[in-house]
Amino acid sequence: MEPLRDLAVLKKWNTYVPSTNGYTSAPLGRLSNMDIPALLDCLKRLKPNGTIAGAHVLTEAPSAGISVNNKTIPVPMSDSDFKFLLEFGDATATGGGAYMLSRNKVRITNTSWARAVKEGSKEAMGHAGMDSGLLKKIKLVGLTVVEPQVGGAHSLDTRLESEKHLATVFVVLPSHRSSATFEARHGGLEVIHDLTISALFAPHLIVCYPGVESATLAVQEEHVAYLTYQLYVGDDADPLPPLLADLSLGPRSDVAAAFAGWAHALSMGSSGGGIPKGHILYQLDAAYINKGSLFSKKKSFADVISITNAKDRLILSHLAPAAKHFKFRILLGHAFITQRSEIGGGYDGEDSEPDYDVNDYDLDDGSIETEVNWILTGLDGKVVKNEALDKELCDTLATRVEEQDLKEGETDCILNYHVDTDKLDGKDLEAEPERFGRTSLTLTHDKRASFLIIGPAPGAVFRANPEERRDPEERSSGNNPLLRPNLKRQRDGSGVPNPRAHLRRRRL
Repeated sequence: MEPLRDLAVLKKWNTYVPSTNGYTSAPLGRLSNMDIPALLDCLKRLKPNGTIAGAHVLTEAPSAGISVNNKTIPVPMSDSDFKFLLEFGDATATGGGAYMLSRNKVRITNTSWARAVKEGSKEAMGHAGMDSGLLKKIKLVGLTVVEPQVGGAHSLDTRLESEKHLATVFVVLPSHRSSATFEARHGGLEVIHDLTISALFAPHLIVCYPGVESATLAVQEEHVAYLTYQLYVGDDADPLPPLLADLSLGPRSDVAAAFAGWAHALSMGSSGGGIPKGHILYQLDAAYINKGSLFSKKKSFADVISITNAKDRLILSHLAPAAKHFKFRILLGHAFITQRSEIGGGYDGEDSEPDYDVNDYDLDDGSIETEVNWILTGLDGKVVKNEALDKELCDTLATRVEEQDLKEGETDCILNYHVDTDKLDGKDLEAEPERFGRTSLTLTHDKRASFLIIGPAPGAVFRANPEERRDPEERSSGNNPLLRPNLKRQRDGSGVPNPRAHLRRRRL
């Protein structure tokens, strides 16, 4: 499934139609006995770090000594040099105002140029997050001349040539250009490099992963020429680390397979260990609703446009198309987690004024009570009310917060979970005097977390009897959700101060 470039379309989920370009349905035999959460675990490999390409300006590069048809091309290249290449270089038109001279028509006369390209390529690889130590071989593909484009851009060739093909480097040669821009896009990631910096005397080395969706060179007013090199690992190298195709196309394929397998399991009534019995939760890296929103009467709640974290946006751009195609829905869920611990206090003297420091106490010092509240909205920000779903989510999240073991046959359905490492929104200690000089202490921890809630769409038919899958819901966009303490769970604590982590693994 094609990942989304504009999440705004998800605000109209009912009318959103995902693109299925390039998608091929898996055979039915492969859809059986799938572990759905395990497949969706591939989302961890999506990293919106902009590392699909990198660039380096080689400010002290030697002249390449490019010779075409027995003429050495000087740098910086002038209009007459470009004219010569196009008229006498025996170039082949590749479309869009670009002409290529293959490597057998181009000769590099400066022996130090190869070393400069290798070192510059390693610098550019570093900016792209690639391991430059893997580079063992560089292969010249040819020289390309690009005519000025009006309102368009020249597409660069980043096709994968073999399993040893590590990257492709485009060396943009010095010229009198006044405007040129490189752009690479893939799966919601983007890299832009301005080629006018040091345009006159220094070559720009641009490295791309093989298989990027789009890599272009926008040229205005002046011609541009570049050499194309392919970088390879050695013949005796271990298998390559995941290339971009694995980082994006692989997860894209796994995500589609997960939803296809889930839908197939529901249609067959399967209930294996890898089939979610309810919803799957994906914890977003950022929290998108304020603590004050819990009982607020305001109508504005977070919607899909509110998701600003780059990783969160990338994840949703991959999940949404497959979910909609296979009749699942995605909600935004904002959890407010409160844990209280009743700690046995001490006896205070009649004349003393005890001063209790909140940092001296931890949750495990007493009996722990967990309270979870949710605000659920569609991707359009409108509140969704569903008591059954509320209870399911509260049970699921409270169990994980309290670090309980899963029951036999249960599937861990919370992906990217990091509530336990998130910073606290508040840690308070309340001291309440009792009779006979005794004081009771209540320690409170508060946290917020936002999730994508993924499950079968209401009314989606996966079984022979459609009524078995009906899940009507009430939507409200005009009133605040009637939030209540959805779940309270209590655990016994030791009653003894414990400096260790505030959450311990215990059963109810």
